[in-house]
Amino acid sequence: MVQKLPLNDQASFVARKYTSPYFETAWHQHEEHELVLQLDGKGMCFIGNYIGEFNAGDIFFLGSNVPHEFKKDDDIETCSALVIHFKPDVLGKDFLALPEFSEIKTLLADAVLGFKFQGIINKQLNLLMTALSSATGFERITLLCQCMLLMSRVNEKATLSTITEFNHFSNHKINKVFEYTILNFRNQISLKTIADIANLSIPAFCRYFKRKTKKTYIEFVNEMKIGYACQSLIDSEETILQISYASGFNTIANFNKQFIKVKGIKPSVYRKNLRPVVLETV
Repeated sequence: MVQKLPLNDQASFVARKYTSPYFETAWHQHEEHELVLQLDGKGMCFIGNYIGEFNAGDIFFLGSNVPHEFKKDDDIETCSALVIHFKPDVLGKDFLALPEFSEIKTLLADAVLGFKFQGIINKQLNLLMTALSSATGFERITLLCQCMLLMSRVNEKATLSTITEFNHFSNHKINKVFEYTILNFRNQISLKTIADIANLSIPAFCRYFKRKTKKTYIEFVNEMKIGYACQSLIDSEETILQISYASGFNTIANFNKQFIKVKGIKPSVYRKNLRPVVLETV
């Protein structure tokens, strides 16, 4: 879905809070750059060919036309985010050509991969974005520039996707594949089923998907399953075996193998490192 964002005569860009049930938007893209501060809730995010989890406090910056979806956990009633959308030429077509804007120009170009910010910058960006959401007049522009300058100068950001060209994501065929997979990844999806959705033979679909996403379809589905498992490992009391089955894996051996492949560590280590410490009372 290509999303059209609302603007009025009093604003050149959008800064607003989205809360459930209006938090989620289906797999989509839009011309505007998107800066997202997750205020509360948790879930999975799909950005280009990246699949991962999001939590309260996370900040993402997505370039123009990067397809994405933030999907809250099913057991979470409320999820909200502060989202800033602005067009590439929000400052005017000639501003980015000025030498003083070289850092920001580089940031906007690199944002086609999607960024997730980490460390102390989250607190600084949080303050700027919160101030911008309630600002009026020229202060909105100055705060937006401060956000962009801060993002352009820090190294505490993780690059997410590996695709640099997204024109093909307006193609209805690849969108249907992504939408079906996002809804059904915890079930067993046969290559024939997904190839039929794309109206291709199995060999043709495998070549098509790899060419469009730089991943095999099996790798893509496994990353979705691991992203779902990561949230469960942190938030639930289920055993690793139960989580592996709930995530769509048939065997614990394959779950462990794929988890290590995607995350680089065993599920048990991931849970131990990221779950909050619970202090026992005497």
